[in-house]
Amino acid sequence: NFSLYYKIWRGDWVSVRQDSEHRYYLLILTTAAALICGNLYFSGYMDFNGALRHSIFQAVSIGSTTGYASDDYNNWPSFSRSVLLMLMFIGGCSGSTAGGIKITRLVILLKAGWAELLRTLHPRIVYSIRMGEREINPIIVGNITRFFFLYILVFIVLTILISLSGIPIMESMGLIAACMSSVGPAFGIVGPTSTYNCLSDWARFISIWAMILGRLEIFTLLVIMRPDFWRDKQNW
Repeated sequence: NFSLYYKIWRGDWVSVRQDSEHRYYLLILTTAAALICGNLYFSGYMDFNGALRHSIFQAVSIGSTTGYASDDYNNWPSFSRSVLLMLMFIGGCSGSTAGGIKITRLVILLKAGWAELLRTLHPRIVYSIRMGEREINPIIVGNITRFFFLYILVFIVLTILISLSGIPIMESMGLIAACMSSVGPAFGIVGPTSTYNCLSDWARFISIWAMILGRLEIFTLLVIMRPDFWRDKQNW
């Protein structure tokens, strides 16, 4: 989050230490790198030093939606590629240039799911969702839930549409996830050693819309596409 850089510049290290989002972010990247490193090493794909170096670099690159590659992870075991796919969905922190669902939304969704489980077991329990020291308004939780539903719905629709060009379904999922999160390289024909030049015109068209939806946020673009937005001048 860019606000953390400002706080660091102001010397406010207390606020930085108390910020829970970047701690969750580092935990996710560390866990992903450890899982990939173990999978690459124990599967015999590379030695430990190589597995450690490539797993850390690739987890940070994909998790921050930077898009760099230190190795052709198309040839990595399926488990490692699945971890990278999850990192594409999650993305970076809110208030940054990274794409994806964002860490704050993910954490709040997980806590909301846990709260619902507790309410099922204990109907009279009073449980508030907190992010760090701040209590999250239930309205915000509802908005995040609706965003997540719409995000997954758009992902499924775009995956089905781009698969009409003949791309296998798993590669289509990776391609749309990479486009919506602004990662860049995905898997298969658009892997880290390839470009999007090999895609058909239809697949490029869908990829462009996936990139726009991911970068401008889904609600913003869908609202602009509504005819009543342009008819009502108060929206301007």
